[in-house]
Amino acid sequence: MRLRSSTKPVVLVLGSGWGAHSLIKVIDTDMYDVVVVSPRNHFVFTPMLPSTAVGTVEFRSLLEPIRTSNPCVTYLEAQCETLDPEGEGGGGEGLLVQSTHLLQLSKPWQMQIQYDKAVVAVGEQPATFGVPGVKEHCFFMKEVTDAVALRKKIAEKFELACLPGTSEQQRRAALNFVVVGGGPTGVEFAGTLSDFLREDLRKKYPALMPYVRVTLLQSVSSILTQFDERLQRNALSNLTSSGVEVRTNVRVVGVNKDKVLLKGGEELDYGVCVWSAGNAPRPLVTQIASEASRLSPGSKLCVDSFLRVVGASDLLALGDCSLVLGNRLPATAQVAGQQGAYLAHLLNSGYNLGVGGYTQPPPFQVVPRCTLQVRRTKAQRMCLYVP
Repeated sequence: MRLRSSTKPVVLVLGSGWGAHSLIKVIDTDMYDVVVVSPRNHFVFTPMLPSTAVGTVEFRSLLEPIRTSNPCVTYLEAQCETLDPEGEGGGGEGLLVQSTHLLQLSKPWQMQIQYDKAVVAVGEQPATFGVPGVKEHCFFMKEVTDAVALRKKIAEKFELACLPGTSEQQRRAALNFVVVGGGPTGVEFAGTLSDFLREDLRKKYPALMPYVRVTLLQSVSSILTQFDERLQRNALSNLTSSGVEVRTNVRVVGVNKDKVLLKGGEELDYGVCVWSAGNAPRPLVTQIASEASRLSPGSKLCVDSFLRVVGASDLLALGDCSLVLGNRLPATAQVAGQQGAYLAHLLNSGYNLGVGGYTQPPPFQVVPRCTLQVRRTKAQRMCLYVP
């Protein structure tokens, strides 16, 4: 199946996160046919996911459907597997694979979309670092479905601990909540979870409070390594005072159904394990990068100050999957949102983007010949009055 506009340039937007959401709300759909492709048909306010997991915030409050964000865009619930900037017909081409469970088909439904400009805003995926058992037994904090499943699992562990036949050892294991990763996501979730367990659930399960533990595992000597030492000390002090056991310089080498395996042979019993040890590039980003030398040392697409992918024509990237060369920006929601709005204004102004890279010409506007003639005439008239 091929989709192609015959009247306006096609802007293909891959993703529905902070950067893509900001872009599609600002872009001028009178100038472009905007096609948004993402396996998730909504935008998620990710900073509130930890609160959703513990029930403080209802998950519907975090969502905005893409079709509500901009009713004039075309949305396709699919996943882009490959992107060919040098496709047939002079423009780029993307190969999309529709979800098999969505269409109840034995194999994925494939289609191709031809585009004039493509925006890669797919973000990143959780990095497991090849640790066995992480995907099978751990929870992540990326999607609303993760938060809903985690909330259900926490309730199940408390109900298990309430059963009359449960031993003391089983209660301690079931009510030990382990968070792997001392970055912003792991620290925030550990603190939120500890407050929820010791304040809200204390009213419902007072007899189980002596068994409740929240353990944060960090592979290096401090948490929040992206920030200065003063903030690291303050965060550690706040976590400790809220009841979180912080263990540094411990490395997880495996996870099974009920134990976290640490380097050195130690085994840690757990009831729920949340993995937030970092991010990794998505397969699409790796595929684009393999076409040329566009991958940074941090496994992100290299872009210039105009968000053009280095070495590619009319291909742009923003958000967590990109790295602005010479001006490394933090991977935050604020940065992605600002990049999306900036890029939309750039497109709305009719700039010709060209090839990305600091050695390439910057984007330029094509001024119609009649406009140049008018400006020249005005300048000549002004010269007549010069003494």
